[in-house]
Amino acid sequence: ELSPAEAVVRPSTRARRRPRDLDDRTIRRAEKRALASESEREREEHSRKKQAQRERGTKLPRFADEPTYEGLRGGTQLVRVGDDAWLGVGHGMRFVDGLKFYWHVWYVVDSRGKMRSVSPPMKLAPNGIEFAAGMAVDGERVVVSFGVDDMECKIGETKLSAVMQMLRPIR
Repeated sequence: ELSPAEAVVRPSTRARRRPRDLDDRTIRRAEKRALASESEREREEHSRKKQAQRERGTKLPRFADEPTYEGLRGGTQLVRVGDDAWLGVGHGMRFVDGLKFYWHVWYVVDSRGKMRSVSPPMKLAPNGIEFAAGMAVDGERVVVSFGVDDMECKIGETKLSAVMQMLRPIR
């Protein structure tokens, strides 16, 4: 146990070192660290801006509401839902303000693979890059598996009748 006299903080009695003259190598290393730090701050700021744009991106951009389904890319396998009807989920992608923006559509093809109907564009997740990968239909129940930002696996569920009501014939 310390006595009150021992617990008192006293100034150091050690001689202080004088700052040494900095050589060119030390200065270059300090400048390099400062630039790296600035670059890291810029990356963090870019990342924050990107996340804010994603969070604002829950609404589909105007172009996605127009019935232009060329360029539909990957998605789920096709599942038979009628005599000559196969249901699938596909996705589209566009660059919006320098960021990738993904959306999905339901679509039906006939036994020859010709697209017969398609839904309006929709988001499976409120934010982020999404990709539908699998689908199962069990009676009225439709289950879709999808990923978000290549970091999360999710499952969505809906009714087949609701999906079929969303579909619009292709002209």
